[in-house]
Amino acid sequence: MPKAHWPNVPDYGTFEPIPSDDYAVEVTKVEKKTSKKSGSDYWSIELTITDGEFAGRKLWDSLSFTGATDEKTKFALQRVKLVAHRLGGIKLDGDEDFNPEVLLGKIWKTMVIKELRPDRNGVKKEQNTIPFDGYHAREDGEVPVIAVDGDVPF
Repeated sequence: MPKAHWPNVPDYGTFEPIPSDDYAVEVTKVEKKTSKKSGSDYWSIELTITDGEFAGRKLWDSLSFTGATDEKTKFALQRVKLVAHRLGGIKLDGDEDFNPEVLLGKIWKTMVIKELRPDRNGVKKEQNTIPFDGYHAREDGEVPVIAVDGDVPF
């Protein structure tokens, strides 16, 4: 076994959330996934902070395409439409395809909130979250328009 000075290694789960604020982030990964619990499709989005004190830190978000009820599905799809527009300048107003990879490499402002949320064991801990409408255009206000192609999961 490799040697390590174990007192200098923080315990698992001691990762400190970053302060609530707006951060410049790059979309570094988008994966299509299926929920084990509900069987619903969603996209897992990895964001990397690009500048400032927390440059290099990762944030995660997800976009769901269905919910337990029609009302929750409507709410989920409204967020997909909002994020598509704000992150990629993509206007979803017809039956066009939306490929999540068009978001890769884009740099945007993202609102991050630090709040108490239950972890996988139900224990409330401070965690970072991105609110429903937490994505913004860059400071210069530019939202590039991107051609849309790929498969629509709904």
